[in-house]
Amino acid sequence: MIGRNDPCHCGSGKKYKKCCLGKEEVTREDVVMEEISRILSAFSNQYPKQADYTAYAYRAQNWSVRTLQRLPEQIVRIVAWSEFVFNERLDIWQSYLKSVKRAAVRPAVLDILNGWETPRVVLADVARSTEEMITYRDVLTDERIDVRNASGRQIVEGTPMYMYLFPMQDGTNVTIFEVPLPVRGNEMFDDLKAQYEASGQEEQAYLQDVMLDFWVSLAVEDEALDTKEEEAKTEAVMEAELEDVFVEETVEEAPKEEVVERAKGVPSVQIDVLNGLEQFMNENDVSNDSFYEQVESYLVACEPKARKPEAILAGMIRYGIESGALAHKTTWTALGEQFDVSPSSLAKYAKEMKEYVAQL
Repeated sequence: MIGRNDPCHCGSGKKYKKCCLGKEEVTREDVVMEEISRILSAFSNQYPKQADYTAYAYRAQNWSVRTLQRLPEQIVRIVAWSEFVFNERLDIWQSYLKSVKRAAVRPAVLDILNGWETPRVVLADVARSTEEMITYRDVLTDERIDVRNASGRQIVEGTPMYMYLFPMQDGTNVTIFEVPLPVRGNEMFDDLKAQYEASGQEEQAYLQDVMLDFWVSLAVEDEALDTKEEEAKTEAVMEAELEDVFVEETVEEAPKEEVVERAKGVPSVQIDVLNGLEQFMNENDVSNDSFYEQVESYLVACEPKARKPEAILAGMIRYGIESGALAHKTTWTALGEQFDVSPSSLAKYAKEMKEYVAQL
């Protein structure tokens, strides 16, 4: 049995009595998975930054034109985004990963992140699906790949998928997106596998070279469509095929594909503020997911600008204390000194946050 002064089982590094004692029972696995999910979600919501958005938009447009605008637009956007940040501009992902590793509080999370330098792209079909895990068959190597089923929805066996994998230490994987291919994708896998084996390339290098051509091939039909009406009908059929892939519908939520259509001017300080807020809440045992999400929403909607992110962070903390969201006692002078910002600066951002929340 864990003692009051023993390290907490959640991996925070704090003593049990100052962490999870008295809270609702939580497993170390739950805490780690929540943080991992937040890290991936933050990346998909915040990147590419404004400086890289033009290059991304060009790539997305190129994919749309090359696929004859035949594939569903949301699918093209997701795939183009994935190939941009995990292939063409891998430095974007690696720079983000470096920043979250610096802010990582739990050693268990850091150990996982150390294996994420180069996410793995796969084309696979579903071999088995449960509420907890989906087992895929890599169509090029026949390898079986276990992916944690974050949504809990079951997927029809044989469904072909495209995804980037992030490995966990137990041999399973997590993903940001799992993109179902049009049904005819399965018909192309035998040819793709033969070409891969003949190429002599390593799997990742081969897929990175042929991915756009593969998606173009999915979009091209044997005979050109002659009328706009026929074209619209074909797109509607393809949308229906994608919707029919899933056995069960889940509670509706904002689609992740909106990631790549968000406001272009996401502030470069945003991730630093969020990381700093999470670290502050962990260190002071004042975690509040609802407040964290409010701050994240404010940062995206209002795009506050400051010479350094600590000014915004201190303002968010002041508002959290004033509103009762953060059960922490301090003075505004001490808070300013802690983050090396003036009381007027933190008051300014606290006021902005208060006005933003009042409008919600």
